[in-house]
Amino acid sequence: MQDDTLQLPDRHIHVVQCQFSEDEQELYQALEKRFRSRIVYLINENLVKTRLACVLEMILRLRQGA
Repeated sequence: MQDDTLQLPDRHIHVVQCQFSEDEQELYQALEKRFRSRIVYLINENLVKTRLACVLEMILRLRQGA
């Protein structure tokens, strides 16, 4: 019997921390505030499950803004 299990390499995590400039910090905070309000709206309207891809995209965009 053939094993069709996907074999992945070990996971390596590399964390890089840096300081935002003042402009970068303002942009990040503006994005966070906007996305947080949208996510709270989706939660309050019970739409999170149907709009999960949207929520994940907002989190991705926030991370890209960082």
